[in-house]
Amino acid sequence: IVIKEFNTKPVAHELCRVLNTGIIYLVRHPVGSVRSIMDRGWEDELDVFIDRDYLAEYLDEAAISFCESIRASGGQFARHVLQWGLENLYPLRRQPEQGIPLLTYEELVSRPRRISQWLSNEFDLPHPSRMVECVGRPSKAVRSDSRDKLHARSPERLAARRFNELTCQERDTVAEILNALEITIYSADSPAPAPWATQFGKLNLA
Repeated sequence: IVIKEFNTKPVAHELCRVLNTGIIYLVRHPVGSVRSIMDRGWEDELDVFIDRDYLAEYLDEAAISFCESIRASGGQFARHVLQWGLENLYPLRRQPEQGIPLLTYEELVSRPRRISQWLSNEFDLPHPSRMVECVGRPSKAVRSDSRDKLHARSPERLAARRFNELTCQERDTVAEILNALEITIYSADSPAPAPWATQFGKLNLA
């Protein structure tokens, strides 16, 4: 049984400790994540994460004040990017412990065969070839107009498409937030994850 759970990243290590199950940490560039959320008109949940006691474990006073300023007066794009950062702060800080395997969305769609085999080996899954077929298949939640675009793009363009829609102001916002939170898995300069976050080496996305 495979369960896809969106809202448990801040407690993933605790779940791994108390449950007899395998967990993988799947993460996507904040731009792609935020664009998808905003396209659907979903509100941010930033208030859930702006808690001084929680943030003080990972951020200094200047960074906490920066987060609070975005909550007070930031636009929707900035608020959603910050939420992405705070939601992923805990698992990214814990990642050096290597307790939970890390997979980026960008590597998954760009290297479906190699990643499917890796997942199959990691979790003793029986049908990596069937997993490959699912990677390029749009989910039922994808809108019909987006479905055609997804079919028409190469894996590399699919991974980079939302990043390439960024305005200069949005790019600056992403850079400022990632820098404030000291998140290095992604940057505002590239849609690709950092080489240390991939299973099979550097990704070249355009």
